[in-house]
Amino acid sequence: NQESSTRTIENGTTIQDIFELVKKIRTLNNEIPVILMGYYNSIFNMGIEEFTSKCVQVGVDGLIIVDLQPEEDADLYGKTKEISDDLKAEMDNIEERFIFLYTGHWLQGDLGQDRKEIGMTIKTFCTVFKSLPKDKQPGLILKTSTAGFSVMDRENITKKIDQLIQEVGDKCPPIYLLFGDLSVNEMANLYHHPKVKAMVSFTKGEGYGRPLCEFTLTGKPIIVSKWSGHTDFLPENYTVYIDGELKEVHPSAANQFLLKEAKWFTVNYSDAAKKLFDVFNNYKSHLVKSANLKINTRKFFSGPSL
Repeated sequence: NQESSTRTIENGTTIQDIFELVKKIRTLNNEIPVILMGYYNSIFNMGIEEFTSKCVQVGVDGLIIVDLQPEEDADLYGKTKEISDDLKAEMDNIEERFIFLYTGHWLQGDLGQDRKEIGMTIKTFCTVFKSLPKDKQPGLILKTSTAGFSVMDRENITKKIDQLIQEVGDKCPPIYLLFGDLSVNEMANLYHHPKVKAMVSFTKGEGYGRPLCEFTLTGKPIIVSKWSGHTDFLPENYTVYIDGELKEVHPSAANQFLLKEAKWFTVNYSDAAKKLFDVFNNYKSHLVKSANLKINTRKFFSGPSL
């Protein structure tokens, strides 16, 4: 995958070139399925309607968008007025008025080595807030899954979380697993819910980082790794960036797409802890800055502006 990407960049291949290739294929064979695979940023930059219309025109049968979760859609940019009964019940059961939100897949890799660093997100969160009185602690919602939404998948993730918080014990601040295929409106309500105060991501790398971009439209703070594709639409003045360094992909996370010889980002956990606490402790000042994220996205990264 990395070698093919390198060749593509070196040869200056564009999306239009891909469409022309599909057209040539269709002149030779109109039966073989053609599936395009890539990252969402290329589609977003071209425009969803233009891209999908072109796919239909040249004869593309399907798409694999590797960094786009099934429950996420462009409609999430808008704030919805209604909340589903199921999500309302879940959020009503959360007592804390300050919630950090993570959304994304929990992928393969040892602790601190998985692409999204969910395990170390949990550990850092627990370490930072375990000393606060129970009624003063914030909560953390993990909207996550692995390969699907099966009962076994949910139980495996629950087990991982329980193992990580064992050493903290009763002092551990509340962590909630939000599992399942949420609708477009439910995801919008989750982003905009008044209890959700900030998004957090220790990601090692993003092709685009669509949940981060969508969350900018809430105007709430985003705490995220200071490296990769999302830095294009998250200005440093308005974003709570976590410092870190590039390290080789760990063997436990390596596969045919992630080569262990490659490098990706690892956050500085001390800096991450400071940033989490600062956003929690000085929320109003961070909210003033993050409000500009909404303006920035609408001005430079919305469909009409592109």
